[in-house]
Amino acid sequence: MVKKTIIWGLSAIGLFYIVVTIFLSIFTDCHVVKKGLATSPDGKYVAKFYQTMCEDEPSKIKIWLGKQNSNKSTLIFSSISTTTENIQMTWPNEVMLQISYPGSLNPTTTISTVDNVHIKFTVSR
Repeated sequence: MVKKTIIWGLSAIGLFYIVVTIFLSIFTDCHVVKKGLATSPDGKYVAKFYQTMCEDEPSKIKIWLGKQNSNKSTLIFSSISTTTENIQMTWPNEVMLQISYPGSLNPTTTISTVDNVHIKFTVSR
């Protein structure tokens, strides 16, 4: 009986996710574009840089860090911006990610460590 309840619960969650995804894709005018990808030298971690563009809102920039081939990642940088120029992600070594961004950005999120990876943020000129 517990097994059936768990299966029905997971099915309901999956169905809810599908319905919400369809609803949002029909009724919102937002587009998410992957702008960059940087993999650590040992291939263990990956940083992904996305820009979300909506019809009546400013553009949003987000950078996520997670382990390669994992669905779990952590938002390490977010900002509202009209440009994605001059945003750089580099890995000097396996445990250090450097993110350089223009001074015109005003980040609302910056996280300095994720899973023993240190993240250094630098304002470029």
